[in-house]
Order: sequence, then C-alpha cells, then structure tokens
Amino acid sequence: MKIAKTNKLSINAPFGLGQIEFERETLSNKELDIAWKIYVQLATRKAALEIDENEDSIEDIYNSWYELFTTTREYLTEMPAVELRGNANAQKIVNLAIDVLNKGLRPHLTKWQKKYKKWYNQTSNTQEYKDKDPQDIQRHFPEFDDLVKDMKSVNHGLMKYAEELKKITREEKPSFWKLAINKIKRIFK
Repeated sequence: MKIAKTNKLSINAPFGLGQIEFERETLSNKELDIAWKIYVQLATRKAALEIDENEDSIEDIYNSWYELFTTTREYLTEMPAVELRGNANAQKIVNLAIDVLNKGLRPHLTKWQKKYKKWYNQTSNTQEYKDKDPQDIQRHFPEFDDLVKDMKSVNHGLMKYAEELKKITREEKPSFWKLAINKIKRIFK
C-alpha cells in the first residue's frame, strides 16, 4: 500500500468564498503571524463570539467590527509587497482577509449600520428612552429582527473564519502513521 504524503492544508472559507489550499511546508513565519493575529482579533472580539441580541449592544458589535477592519488592514500592510510576488500562500491569505471584509462584513454594514445608528442616536436622546439601557432601546428599532438575523449570519461567518484561521496557524501536518490509518479506514468502509 502506498501512502500519499500530503503537503496541502485546505480550509473552507466563509461567506461562499470556497475552499482554499495552502502549501503547508512553505507557509512563512510572516504569513502564519498575520493569520494568527487576525485569528486573535476575531476570537477576542464580539466579531467571532456568538451574538446574543438580548445582552449585547448592537453599537458595541459595530465598534468591534470597525476595529476588526482597522487591525486587519494594519496586519495586511505588514506584509511587504515583494513577499507577495510569486508567493501563492501570501496572496491567498491577503485575498482571503480582504474578501472576508469586503464580501462578508461590508454588505451588512452598508445595508444596516448607518440606518441603525441614525435611528439609535435620534431615539436614545428622547425623553422616553434617555434612561434606558442600549439593549432595551435597540429592541425598538423598527427592523430589529431583520437586522439581528443578518448580523447573526455575518457573525457565524466570522466564527467560521476564525476557526479556519486557527487551522492555518495550529494544524500540524499529519504523521505517516495517521495517514496510513486513515487510508486503511477508507479501504474497509
């Protein structure tokens, strides 16, 4: 039995961005660093933690997403352009990060953020709401259910993104024995 050695690391990108393969052996420290930094930003912000519309403030979530945009841009600019040239791994990490922001996060922000903030700023300053918590006020947004549904969809995509980035930074190449055992299991299925 011949055991094929795998040098590929596949991730399933969120937001319908498809499957992306990396050459595991050639991931540079800089590439791993950027993936790790973005993962930490996601995993420690509301961006990739389950949203609870009864406890979380929509304004805080939007602020967290804004910071995610800011830090992701900073991390991506740490990658010197010369390292992108001819480097498929680096290009994939950069393109994935940009696509998640522009195709995953930005559509929600474009549709909802300005509308919600305008409503919230006007409403929270009225006599009726001035002494209420943000969570109480936000429930009165006329399109609250639709906004939260869309926000949770983006949130789940960002949680998936965090998990996939974790695979890039932490997943180790399977050993010869693990590959052999998996091959035997497939034969006897």
